[in-house]
Amino acid sequence: MNIRIDKLDNTPFYKQICEQIREQVRGGRLQPGQMLPSLNQLAILLGISRETTKKAYNQLLRESILISRQGKGVFVAGERTPGRDEILLILDKQSVYNF
Repeated sequence: MNIRIDKLDNTPFYKQICEQIREQVRGGRLQPGQMLPSLNQLAILLGISRETTKKAYNQLLRESILISRQGKGVFVAGERTPGRDEILLILDKQSVYNF
């Protein structure tokens, strides 16, 4: 993931982050299921506050571009996400009318 903050741009930092992540997802540089840096890691890499990175990630989570897995991290949304399998189980009472 390659994100750069333009500190001379009047656009808020969190919006710059959001737009660059959206662009990288659209362009295929970030793949579904790919893990992103933690809030702290991204803040340190960009030289900005953790709250700013949190605001950006939360916006992208609301847009369903990213998904969060508690204890695992933040991932690009898509068909497969590591550590998550979904199972549908339907139980019904057995009766003579079910056949």
